[in-house]
Amino acid sequence: MKNMARSISNINKILMVGNFQVNVTKKKGVKNIYLKVKPPFGDIFVSCPLNCSDESIIDFVLSKLNFIFKAKQSILRNSEQFYPNFETGEKIYLWGEIFNLLIVHTKKRPSVQVKEGNIILNVDQNCDQKTKEKIFDNWSKKSLMHEMKKIITDLERIMGVSANEYRIKNMKTKWGTCNVDKKRIWISLRLVKKPLICLLYVLIHEMTHLIEQNHTKRFYEIVGHYLPNWKEINKLLKK
Repeated sequence: MKNMARSISNINKILMVGNFQVNVTKKKGVKNIYLKVKPPFGDIFVSCPLNCSDESIIDFVLSKLNFIFKAKQSILRNSEQFYPNFETGEKIYLWGEIFNLLIVHTKKRPSVQVKEGNIILNVDQNCDQKTKEKIFDNWSKKSLMHEMKKIITDLERIMGVSANEYRIKNMKTKWGTCNVDKKRIWISLRLVKKPLICLLYVLIHEMTHLIEQNHTKRFYEIVGHYLPNWKEINKLLKK
């Protein structure tokens, strides 16, 4: 029996702590409890001593809930892939909130619905990933443009300037651009992931270029006049 006990170095199990699934590894030689939240989906892993009780693990996880929430949000926000594989169960950000992706097969026209914390993509069962991406892209652009139009109407009246065109494209390195000569403003599709206040900030920023072309002191004074807390909102874009 002693030899059998010595041969056990790892014990793997899963514990449910509230709504969280925790992957536990009990290890020989480990003296403390360690917790990690790993990408790409914020899975929770705990390593602990072999003789550590489940109750001790649960108490430890509960004491780290604030850290877990922040870590999971950071991982999902910083994911480079907007909608990587289009499979049921994936997490997608929409207007700063996390939604579960559900793929539903249908013979009807493809559509996207938002319902009870889920984004439902209704597609044919033979629909491939690229087609799903295109369908979701088009829906995201329409959603973004819908919100943009409401904001732009107010901003043009308040700021006293307007662009000739407002367009959307999937820019990876910029949130928005403004061609001052052509009075054309481009907005990144990625903004559909962020809280709505971020879209307001980017539109004010780009429209300010139509008043003050460069990033001068006056430029930021204008931005601050229309959005006093713009620095805090800018931090949201970097998360």
